[in-house]
Amino acid sequence: MESFQTLKKSLKGKLIFGEPLSRHTTFCIGGPAKIWAEPSSEDDLRKLITFAKRLGLKFVVLGAGSNILASDKGFEGLILMMSSPQFSNLEIKKNQLKAGAGAKLARCVYSACKHSLSGMEGLFGIPGTVGGAIIMNSGYKTSIGKIVKRLRVMDRNGKILTLKSKDLKFVYRKSNVCRYIILEAEFALKLGNEKDLRKECVRLRQLRKDTQPWDKPSAGCVFRNPKGRCESASSLIEKCGLKGRVFGGAKISNVHSNFIINNKSASSKDVASLMKLVKNSVMKKFNIALKSEIIKIGS
Repeated sequence: MESFQTLKKSLKGKLIFGEPLSRHTTFCIGGPAKIWAEPSSEDDLRKLITFAKRLGLKFVVLGAGSNILASDKGFEGLILMMSSPQFSNLEIKKNQLKAGAGAKLARCVYSACKHSLSGMEGLFGIPGTVGGAIIMNSGYKTSIGKIVKRLRVMDRNGKILTLKSKDLKFVYRKSNVCRYIILEAEFALKLGNEKDLRKECVRLRQLRKDTQPWDKPSAGCVFRNPKGRCESASSLIEKCGLKGRVFGGAKISNVHSNFIINNKSASSKDVASLMKLVKNSVMKKFNIALKSEIIKIGS
């Protein structure tokens, strides 16, 4: 505790002991983090990861918490939230948009549209941050990796690096930058028409409202679509007769079967049990091993 208080005094950002993760995940599930930190600067961030390394603590960078299943027992380590102004900056010059890792995707899309810049529309409606979206290569029909031009990152030893597009590798819902902490991203966009771009955003918003559950907490799509298959994970789950299946407070959505919703005070165990049921059922019926799109935090 003494070392914790010493660290707290040396930081300008926020440091909390025992912050509930349920307050910071879209699932609204999760016990307390041993240490919760919101660094105000790169210097703060470096001090935090150095502290974690010295004490042998695991650390996780959390974006908007939109693809996270946090344990009911919490996380016995350090959670980093890049929400300060230092990491949420947004700047547009010509056809390039530069954004901090903590900048919300919605804000980036709106800004790009306002400046008649095309390329980010497929991110509209995704409840995430720039950093989290890049790590997971998020997107709809297309992916964020296709427009990333340059990244400014910090490695696990506190060293700052610049990664160019040739250094980056993006595949379906994965990237090779997960070993770094993303600080800032630069996107290469194309000139478009503001009116058309806004119209496309409205169309995508309505499409998501029509095809995805919006009335209950969830973490987005639970499983990746199988590689090389015509059928989606959602279709396979539905053909197993699992749509609407309930376990405790968790439920496989009636609207989109690749969504598990927190129907009523669900626990992480409830969600994990439904995930296991889905994986086993799809394997038994189709001999396909579904891979999770959700990241689990804690034991």
